[in-house]
Amino acid sequence: MSKYIYLMFVFILLLSCKKKTEENSVQFLDEKEISSAMVEINRSIVKRNRNHIINFVKRTGWEMTESETGIWFGILKFGNGKKVIEGDHLQYEYVIRLIDGSYPENNEENLLNNITIGKGGVESGLEKGLLLMSEGDSARIIVPPYLGHGNFGDGKNIPPGAILIFDVRVLNIDRSQSE
Repeated sequence: MSKYIYLMFVFILLLSCKKKTEENSVQFLDEKEISSAMVEINRSIVKRNRNHIINFVKRTGWEMTESETGIWFGILKFGNGKKVIEGDHLQYEYVIRLIDGSYPENNEENLLNNITIGKGGVESGLEKGLLLMSEGDSARIIVPPYLGHGNFGDGKNIPPGAILIFDVRVLNIDRSQSE
């Protein structure tokens, strides 16, 4: 009888050891599962940022609409010049701030910049907003992180995951420099 009890004890001990091993084993995800999880995480972040922008626009009472690309855009003052198109070289002035109201470049004054639309060099969300403007227009553009500096910021003034607000005025469009 004690032999059977001993064998049963050994059997239970072996089962419990096996169970512990299974509980402690690390399960690795395959590439497809990792990719799917990352897509869901990014969707969640984009949705959270969009809701944050919607609530911010409602609280401020700003007249803005969301574009197909995901920027929020509102004309502050209409100009009377030609419409900005791809390839235009333009001069514009702007003020940039974060959605919390702080100024990442420690400058509350208008800054001047020149770019050629479609050549990069600025946040893609800002460029998409400039394409909605005409010469002389003043506008407000809210740029979500995925069209700005993303989840890592710029490493200097723009923090990770920053929602940017640009107040922009297109001063001059020069098509003679277009290719």
